[in-house]
Amino acid sequence: SEDYAPTVSRIQEIGHIPILVLGAQEHDCGADLLLRADLSAPQIAAYATSLLCQYADVADWWEIDGKFPIVSGDFFVDQWNSWACVCGVTVRLPEELCRLLAFFLQNPQRLIPYQEIERVLWSYSGAYGRDGRDFVDDLRSKIEPDPLHPVYLRDIPDAGYRFREKKQS
Repeated sequence: SEDYAPTVSRIQEIGHIPILVLGAQEHDCGADLLLRADLSAPQIAAYATSLLCQYADVADWWEIDGKFPIVSGDFFVDQWNSWACVCGVTVRLPEELCRLLAFFLQNPQRLIPYQEIERVLWSYSGAYGRDGRDFVDDLRSKIEPDPLHPVYLRDIPDAGYRFREKKQS
């Protein structure tokens, strides 16, 4: 219940640096990012890294599509450092697989055609020329409990894939 606004205002007077407040209530205290206090240390570090990287890259990072970590269902994805936490298990991901997972998490339950997956991947020079299905297989090997019987990343024959961010009970 602490009021962070005076502290944030004082920091902003000194110079514009990114301000991350941990444990703040759901009110606007002027910070650049408010986080819940129950996040793990790696998750807090992921948010802090994202905030710092985005300030370093552009003058006003609110105007671009941020690469903030994504929390959805069973997943936590750190796009800057290329890792994910799936049901409490941390996995390292190559950059293109991290981008693909982030894309799926931003489009849950939507049928994603094969061609759309390849467009997402081909924005990376190292991914050009490889079949998008190979990347999906690679991603499954990293995030699925049993890649041969996927629970998150379902194949829709002759159409594409549908992503579910939470295991069904």
